[in-house]
Amino acid sequence: MTAHAPAGRDAVAPGVAPGVGDPGSTTNAVRGVSTLVGDTASMFGGRLASIALSFLSVLMTTRLLHAVGYGRVAYFTVVAMLIFTVTSGWTSAAVARYGREEMELRGSLFTTSWNRLLIMTPLFLLAAAVVPLLKVLHALPPEFSWVFVWLVLAYGATLVVGEHVRYLLEASGRMKLSALGIVCQQAAFVAAVGAVAVTGAPRTPLMVISLSLAALLGVTIVFGTAIRRIALWPAQLDRALLRRMLYFSLPLVAFTASQYVVQAVDLIIIRAFKSPTQVGVYAFAYQAFTTLQAPATVAPQILTPLFVSARTANTEGLVRRYFDRVVPQATFVASCLLGLVIPLLGIAVPAVFGGGFRASAGPLALLLIGLLFVFVSNLLAPVIILHERTRSVALLNAVGATINVVGDIVLLGPLHAGILAAAGATAACFLVIACGYFFVGRTCVESTSRFPPELILPAVAPAIPVLLFGGVTGIVTGLGLWIVTCALLLAFARVFVQADVELIERLRMPAPAKRAAYRGIALATRWALR
Repeated sequence: MTAHAPAGRDAVAPGVAPGVGDPGSTTNAVRGVSTLVGDTASMFGGRLASIALSFLSVLMTTRLLHAVGYGRVAYFTVVAMLIFTVTSGWTSAAVARYGREEMELRGSLFTTSWNRLLIMTPLFLLAAAVVPLLKVLHALPPEFSWVFVWLVLAYGATLVVGEHVRYLLEASGRMKLSALGIVCQQAAFVAAVGAVAVTGAPRTPLMVISLSLAALLGVTIVFGTAIRRIALWPAQLDRALLRRMLYFSLPLVAFTASQYVVQAVDLIIIRAFKSPTQVGVYAFAYQAFTTLQAPATVAPQILTPLFVSARTANTEGLVRRYFDRVVPQATFVASCLLGLVIPLLGIAVPAVFGGGFRASAGPLALLLIGLLFVFVSNLLAPVIILHERTRSVALLNAVGATINVVGDIVLLGPLHAGILAAAGATAACFLVIACGYFFVGRTCVESTSRFPPELILPAVAPAIPVLLFGGVTGIVTGLGLWIVTCALLLAFARVFVQADVELIERLRMPAPAKRAAYRGIALATRWALR
């Protein structure tokens, strides 16, 4: 991506209040606004490509290593990811928040980078001591040899450094390169498995892991060279910034823990109260949900650095405009897309994955509504991170996790509800988080906007007949409700207005896409009833 000169306060036109008036005065001065469409497309594309490569890697690994060998690789990956999460997962948002601020003010990322490395090093050393200790105490499986122990530490360290490089790329505004890095990391594993498959190398978990580590390390080194001169050397520390980063990040420990609880609790409680078959049915639905979460969580990585640049350029009115206009519009669009998919699940799931998973369609319909709330939360998260309200993030996610756990236990236990109840508890968890994020964000930007519950109707309404009736009746009725709700909202909610054209004019995007956006807004505004 083309580098931009750091924006400063003098970039705002004299006599024009930040965030109002000529859109050019509020967008051209902010790093990342003009390339927002391309950056977003790159990040979404990277996530989708990563999903496809992940599916391919699972397919290849299972065929190559069979069940036992695949289990060993999966266990190895779980331990490596745990090392990664404990070491760096809770500080990643700080790179986007303070790295972009440093980039705007100093033109580099040295202090953010090295402050974070200073925070992460003791945690990694702790993990490096705990994993061998677990081996000595025989807490690891017998097949997890000492070679695996040293490899998992090296793999965890490479994951930490690779993620650090990727977030530094995003903080510097190189979103497209970061997206390419995500794809290359997943492609590295696929390449390693493919090399084992087509060469004479032993078809063992150890060989797959070793080649995967080598490929991942190579990708990390290559992409690290892109930010070496602005982030990696020379080493610089800033005690004041270090304290800010710690104060910002510590509440996110609770956020990370609550995310793990939400991801694991449904299957654990379903297994406690229901049959193994129902566990498998729900596991499929939840796996589809978690896979689709990847593109739904792109917004913070793109928008957090953008909003920091807007604040630095004294154009924070852009953030309020985003909150008041873009968040409802994106919510409506996502709701319409999901609402079109939900009625078709009863046909698509058994047709693609077999009749044994037909019962997964109901839980997946509810989980897709939860996915909409996840998307909304991620639209709002950059506003909250900009204002450093991480304690609110931790509290809301802890409340959401509690609702999920208590809901699962009460509904599946004493009330003897089916697995649909577990999906409903998960959706309720994400609804509470999304609502909480909205009110925190509204306080941050001093907005008077109300929470627009009607915008989720295109997704919620079609799910009702699908869950009540199923079959052809559920599909036809669901699609009919989807058409009606979308039409009514376009007519009465004024989701899009002619003034939205101003922002489109300032975005760098392909001419056909820009013309399509103009026509879409014109059509929506003509459809709306005054």
